[in-house]
Amino acid sequence: MTDTRAGFFAINETEIFTVIENKSVWKRPLSELLGIEEITKENSMTVYPNPAADFFTLNIDNDNQADKILNIYSLNGSLVKTEILKNNQQEINISKLNAGIYIVEIKSENFSRKQKLVIQR
Repeated sequence: MTDTRAGFFAINETEIFTVIENKSVWKRPLSELLGIEEITKENSMTVYPNPAADFFTLNIDNDNQADKILNIYSLNGSLVKTEILKNNQQEINISKLNAGIYIVEIKSENFSRKQKLVIQR
């Protein structure tokens, strides 16, 4: 980074850089600022189809056989659906939820993931 204008910033795959008061460079890992952690195949989840109408399939790539909790939140943070998952792949009924954008969260003792879900009818 060679630009020294205050407020100038640059981003690469892992870090963000910015110039402060035309003299010092501030550098931080993106994961620190955005809460992004590396997701591996063994530690991921897939929601499909997305957008969905009345059902979606949830596929969790995690070897842990412990029960997982599914929470679905509206964008205002209200919990609108919760259930215990026994398998790593499951069809979820969302027919009682209104059309809109939701956050799907999967949690267990050592696993937590969130993903956006769009419901369209």
